[in-house]
Amino acid sequence: GNKIAAYGDAKRYIDSFRKDDYALFYSKGRGIIAVGQIVTDTPTEVGNEKYHSVRMIVPENFNGDVKALPALSPNEIKTILKRNFYWASTIKTPFLTGVQVEMLIRELKKKHISAFGKYKIEY
Repeated sequence: GNKIAAYGDAKRYIDSFRKDDYALFYSKGRGIIAVGQIVTDTPTEVGNEKYHSVRMIVPENFNGDVKALPALSPNEIKTILKRNFYWASTIKTPFLTGVQVEMLIRELKKKHISAFGKYKIEY
């Protein structure tokens, strides 16, 4: 839905994001499957959901099966960034720098090219 959202008690985490921040979409057991950038100044709250709108960077377009998306595994992320993480958390602190996120974007785009033969993916 081109957004980063949280529900119920976790809604408060959405308040930590600001316009132009990167959002890394992580699939449990797989790794980072997508990266986007926040485009809204303030979050929207509808019922039990709170969200920011996101411009997707990789993949640019997606409306298919999440399981078909290539992923950067936790080991790959640690290798690329030369650091470790505590994975059992919605919000990762300290946050990554823009340069670190751009490194992950480059590597995820390479996986898309390998998997689909091109970067821009239309499902």
